[in-house]
Amino acid sequence: MKKIGILYDNISQNTGDLAVGLSIKKILRKIKVHYTELIPGKSNPDEYDRIIIGGGLLLRKKGDFFYDKFRIRGSHILNCVGIYDHPHDLNYLEKYTYLSVRSTYDAKQLDYLKKQVSVVPCTSLLLKDLPVNLKIKHPALGIHCINADNFYEILTIINKYAGNFHIYLLPITHYNYDFDFQEKLYKLASVNKKNKIFQLPILNPLEIFTIIGKFDYFISYSLHGALFAYAHNVPFLLWNNPTDKKMIAFMNDRNLTNTFTAEQLENKLEQLLNSKNDYSKLFRKDIERINNHITILKSLL
Repeated sequence: MKKIGILYDNISQNTGDLAVGLSIKKILRKIKVHYTELIPGKSNPDEYDRIIIGGGLLLRKKGDFFYDKFRIRGSHILNCVGIYDHPHDLNYLEKYTYLSVRSTYDAKQLDYLKKQVSVVPCTSLLLKDLPVNLKIKHPALGIHCINADNFYEILTIINKYAGNFHIYLLPITHYNYDFDFQEKLYKLASVNKKNKIFQLPILNPLEIFTIIGKFDYFISYSLHGALFAYAHNVPFLLWNNPTDKKMIAFMNDRNLTNTFTAEQLENKLEQLLNSKNDYSKLFRKDIERINNHITILKSLL
């Protein structure tokens, strides 16, 4: 029997990476493959016949103390990963049994390899809701934001829409200290609207996934926040961060245009509220592609 390992970022406690880990475990349970979860830098990859690496934003140029630990050589499997910057030193991937990345943009970064690269949506789209004790009042506008050059734009949105919506500030990227930033916003929000503004606690990935599905609309500065809204068919806006190609890559692959800069936020939100967004057909196509991916994994494992 082959010894199978899974390797993803289970160190940083990033919501997106943890969601990826949960989804690959779900896949392996479904196809009845026994696996061992590896710890980057601690587990010995040479002890495993095949390792499923990713997803997450793991592929980078050599020389990073942490991300070099995912540059494993052998006949392994690359699972729906993202690529940071433009690394041209990934030829070791040609020895892999199967390569999959999460966007067309990422696939183009590997066009110099003599190996077929499949584009497969992030497997975190497979997650399912779980019971959550937090009650969400409707209509609900969820907001995830980080400490960037957007403080007053977000505060304006909170104060403007708290009259018509229950506003929920949701931390997702905990490594960005987004809870602390959102707490500052909450304290500065209009006092007479405090009864309709809520600061949500730090939650685990499945709780975040479930809560986002309860919103009527969602503003996200996190890719996985947008993915979770998309999976629930919740109309969302995703921050257009020009330094982070993963945001635009996800949107471009689905011909979605609901991205915003800080300056555009108010107008974009008005457009979102006045439009009828339905991602269900797109989502079904993504699930079909993931199911095909699962079939390939089953045949290889």
